Amino acid sequence: MGNSGSGKTTLLRTIAKLETATSGTIDFNYDSDKLGYVFQNNSVFPWMTVAENIGYAMKIRRIEKENIDEKVKLLVDMVNLPQTHLNKYPKELSGGELRRLAIASALSKDTQLLLLDEPTSQLDDMNKWSIQDLVQRIWASKKMAVLWVTHDIEEAIYMSNQVIIMKKGQIVENVPVELTYPRTNEMRVSPRFLALKLKISELLC
Repeated sequence: MGNSGSGKTTLLRTIAKLETATSGTIDFNYDSDKLGYVFQNNSVFPWMTVAENIGYAMKIRRIEKENIDEKVKLLVDMVNLPQTHLNKYPKELSGGELRRLAIASALSKDTQLLLLDEPTSQLDDMNKWSIQDLVQRIWASKKMAVLWVTHDIEEAIYMSNQVIIMKKGQIVENVPVELTYPRTNEMRVSPRFLALKLKISELLC
């Protein structure tokens, strides 16, 4: 978390090797070929169908078509998109469905590290909560690492076991979130949740 310009997106892009670090090092114990990235603007190919978008990374790795088709169907189910959407194009999807497509595409490489840059910022509350719960379920089942950028304090607490605060390109605070998983909507109004929300809001000022 951090205000605009604090370096959140630059950090994600540097981890993903889309930017070059000017100083310091980034170390993580993951195969860089198994890194998934969900960009702010979804970054799907508008001329490709849902199935083609999800299967694209597998296709360029020369995986056999029948294996791609099978994996695509599994990923569509994983993100709760109907199988009937496989032949649709992105322009035919709702905002929430586009986010699910972007997440499925990011998971198509047996992902070990998932980077999400404000994945719910343009969604209404119902779709936002649905995407939050979806990512939590996927994280729990696949045991991957997830780094999620957000401006929403409540979302940061609800999703994470650590909230990292950034200012002017620096990490200034790491706030542990000691709430049990799976998270539930009732937790959002619990005293511990509200106390964390106050603490983080003060740190961001």
